[in-house]
Amino acid sequence: MIEDSIYIWVVIVLTFLAIVLSVLSLGRAIERRAIIMKRLESSIGSETSSPAALIKHVAERIDLNALTEYLSKSQRTKIRMDMVRAGYFYRYAPELFIAFTVVSILVSAAIGFFILEAFVPHWPANSQILLLITCSYAGYLIPDMFLRWRTRAVKAAYVRIFPDFLDLLVVCVDAGLALNAAFDRVTEEFYERSKPLALNFRVMLREIRAGRELFEAFDNLCDRIDVDEVRSFAVLIKQSMELGSDVSDALRVYSEEMRIKRLLRAEEEANKLPVKMLVPLGIFIFPVILIAIMTPVVIKAMALQK
Repeated sequence: MIEDSIYIWVVIVLTFLAIVLSVLSLGRAIERRAIIMKRLESSIGSETSSPAALIKHVAERIDLNALTEYLSKSQRTKIRMDMVRAGYFYRYAPELFIAFTVVSILVSAAIGFFILEAFVPHWPANSQILLLITCSYAGYLIPDMFLRWRTRAVKAAYVRIFPDFLDLLVVCVDAGLALNAAFDRVTEEFYERSKPLALNFRVMLREIRAGRELFEAFDNLCDRIDVDEVRSFAVLIKQSMELGSDVSDALRVYSEEMRIKRLLRAEEEANKLPVKMLVPLGIFIFPVILIAIMTPVVIKAMALQK
């Protein structure tokens, strides 16, 4: 029994060391390539040292495409759309997500196995299997939960910054730029403030330049961003162009409406603060005040009893 336990611990330690060494080797390889690409960029002005280029290089080296070969086209499309909605536009983003899911499952299963061997080695076999399955399933859910959290954060950022995007778009249209040129200019200005939003509009512009109809490109944009404000904006542009009305006036009215909505959301959040403060006040502040008030009374009462 002792020899079996020692053998199991040796296997666990060796597996852990192998994983650590593999990760370190991969990190050093990426770092070396990043240094080389940075030197090349400084000498010839190349853009190949971007994170997307590094991810592409690593993906080609380890053949990440094999991770999605067993998935149907609809499943791959869904995963890619989920990654885009979360702000990840890399070509190999779906493959990396599946790879992280597999790694998360294996790590969670290893953690469950460690818990069994270290704390509850005498559990029945059924309970041990159930714990391993539970840990593995938790590892399967962790990447998906992170992706959903990231998607909510990106959507909230879209809602916050979209009124500013509209304001600048109105300025460009009023200055005499065509709608596509105005989108191009605003996208360039907003790249540093909101990279996902700028990339989504940049993809839309490339689709239009490739020959896709404007309305279809707007529909694809709405599917990628999945925010009601952008959908309403797309409907506004479509109706203005179909009816022949002035796009500038429509954008100005809608921009003012978006600013009012943002102000109302800020006021709503401010009005929620007193209610949200009740729980921390009740847990942390009121007990301290109660102790400060009652301590002298209790001390005097104990002194009188003596």
